[in-house]
Amino acid sequence: MLMGTCLVLLFLSWVVLPRFSMTASVVLSVIAMVIPPVAAIVANWNTGFGPEADPPDPPVASPPGAPRPAEPTGTPSAPPRPAVVPALPPRPRGSGEDRNRRPGG
Repeated sequence: MLMGTCLVLLFLSWVVLPRFSMTASVVLSVIAMVIPPVAAIVANWNTGFGPEADPPDPPVASPPGAPRPAEPTGTPSAPPRPAVVPALPPRPRGSGEDRNRRPGG
């Protein structure tokens, strides 16, 4: 809705109003330029800035001697993939005639 309004205001200020008043055209362009940032500020007004939006405290480490959590059970994960892709085998080298000849001809 606001983006459509901005586009209409820009169209009016660039195409229609310069024929009548350049000052009105500039004022309308400035208004169209200010609408999107103001809309973003209003939309994000109560998104959790301030002390009530602080992240929760990190979990506390268990004291020494406490039982350790059980290891996960199930199927083991697949081994990691190699970091380097193996090279392709070298192509057989033939004469230039063999490569340029059409198949079947």
